[in-house]
Amino acid sequence: MRWRLAAAGTLIGLALCELLLRLAGPWLPVDLTTRALQELHPVYGVFHRPGASAWIRDPEFKTFVRFNREGLRGPEIPSSPAPGVTRVLVLGDSFVEGAEVEEDQTLPSVMAKRLTEAGFAAEALNGGVRGWGTAQEYLYLTDQGLALHPDIVVLVLYVGNDLVDNSVELSGLAPDGTFSRPFFVLDRGQLVQLPAIPALASAIDPLLHVARSHFTLVNFLESAVAVRLAYADRAEVLRSVHRLVFADPPPTQWEQAWAVTEAVSLGSDGGGGCGDTGGDRRAQHPVPPGGGATQSATGRHGVGPPGPRLSAASGCRVESAPAPAAAGRAGRAAQH
Repeated sequence: MRWRLAAAGTLIGLALCELLLRLAGPWLPVDLTTRALQELHPVYGVFHRPGASAWIRDPEFKTFVRFNREGLRGPEIPSSPAPGVTRVLVLGDSFVEGAEVEEDQTLPSVMAKRLTEAGFAAEALNGGVRGWGTAQEYLYLTDQGLALHPDIVVLVLYVGNDLVDNSVELSGLAPDGTFSRPFFVLDRGQLVQLPAIPALASAIDPLLHVARSHFTLVNFLESAVAVRLAYADRAEVLRSVHRLVFADPPPTQWEQAWAVTEAVSLGSDGGGGCGDTGGDRRAQHPVPPGGGATQSATGRHGVGPPGPRLSAASGCRVESAPAPAAAGRAGRAAQH
């Protein structure tokens, strides 16, 4: 009898916690995300859960984030732009996704608003995904992005961690690195993709997937407890690894990461197409077809050595960006 009472009390307690988080989650004095927003993806490693939405609370902000059926942040969109409207697809990581600000304050939203105010009818699609590197953005463009018929594609490159995300060697050194993402290498001047290394699975993964999708309490325990502790422990090591991007000249591994990043960013493999794929170990990926303009740009305080290199590779002038109003938000986004 006692075990039944104990079980009933536990279930009632969990149900009350779940109800409290659903009703008052955004206003509770804790850091949390009230829903799992990403899931494993066979091509990109991870991607947004289509149709997912969540409240995110942090000491610096509180935002509501939603993703449409295409997995992009924002409202539902038609497959093609309206007549007379220029569609801009913005690719990037957490800086583009902008979970730290409201939907109408993200880079793509502000871009579309300013273009429209200037008399240039435009809409911007938010193709930013927290934790992505340039290789994932390239694969998304060729796999899904071009099907949305963008007239212009803008690639936002964050030198603070994108080079690590694009290098299989550097990902093994950085505490936030992961091998559960696609990687490209340059082999005899040809851009080829290494075989994907799937995330380690366990017997309880299917159960966790259901729990994350339906129970706010599970997401709270992961986002407000486990993940926060992990980031706090590796913060200093993270900074020490990523600051090597500003070395001049760069170490050998960083030079290789630069070469891969430049090739993937520009859709160039040195010959306008992919060559020998090395048997069945690697997959070919053609250069994105023409029809849309592609530009690469970046901005940060004191661009330093990466600045001239990005300018030469992209044909864009790269300058220091003005100080953001909320430097803390940018710093938080840079962790991903």
